Amino acid sequence: MNTLIQRFTQGDPEAFDEIYKLMAPRLKAMAYRYCRHADNASDVVQDVLAKLAAMSVEARIEHFGGADDNLEGWLMVSVKHRAMDFVKIEENGRKKSPEVRSNIADQTLNLS
Repeated sequence: MNTLIQRFTQGDPEAFDEIYKLMAPRLKAMAYRYCRHADNASDVVQDVLAKLAAMSVEARIEHFGGADDNLEGWLMVSVKHRAMDFVKIEENGRKKSPEVRSNIADQTLNLS
């Protein structure tokens, strides 16, 4: 895995593909623990991996170039936090939805 991370930090796109294949199943399982929906878990993983893929070579070296830096740990923590954010957003949307509907219903005039 260290050689793979070194190739990734140097900008090798094939290394990213290999990291994706190795890590995606575990990352999806982690996200599913929080989201409890397979499609949402996949979306969370895609968000995090897209962020990783969009990093510049300089940022990759800064974050993962050292001997103590842990790409796998970064991915797991990032997916966990993104999944938790996703769940919070979903819950807040469900809580506010009835309130918004009742306010709109109270403000509109029924002319029938």
